[in-house]
Amino acid sequence: MAVENTSTCKKDLDLDYEIAPEELKPLLDSDSDVVLVDVREPWEWETAKIDGSRHIPMSDIPARFNQELDPDDHIVVVCHHGVRSMNVTLGCDSRDLKVQSLRGGIDRWAREIDPTCDLLRRRHSAISRQPQQKRCPAVRWRKYLGIN
Repeated sequence: MAVENTSTCKKDLDLDYEIAPEELKPLLDSDSDVVLVDVREPWEWETAKIDGSRHIPMSDIPARFNQELDPDDHIVVVCHHGVRSMNVTLGCDSRDLKVQSLRGGIDRWAREIDPTCDLLRRRHSAISRQPQQKRCPAVRWRKYLGIN
């Protein structure tokens, strides 16, 4: 007799790498197992965030991801425009985790779902005129996640 595989890895669920805000909203409104992880810098997260999201800056992903998140949960990674979150999502794909990136980031979320998050766009445009601080290199977490 064949035994049915009940594994809940990403490949079994046929998840896309990205999820659109209009697809995520109903999941958050229902009692699903979706966990939002915001990988932006602390000042970005304090300015605007999606209610219920966990903050793990991208530079802390290697050290905190396995400790703070359940690999059986459906994890949606959020950043400002979707680039950082996609990098984290791609890194987790090789580990068969149920991880997706929020398409368009919190910027698109603010435009389509929750206009109160628009504060980030206004603050970001003011800050972008100021000299940028050096950012932590992403090499450490990329190496940890197995991305070459």
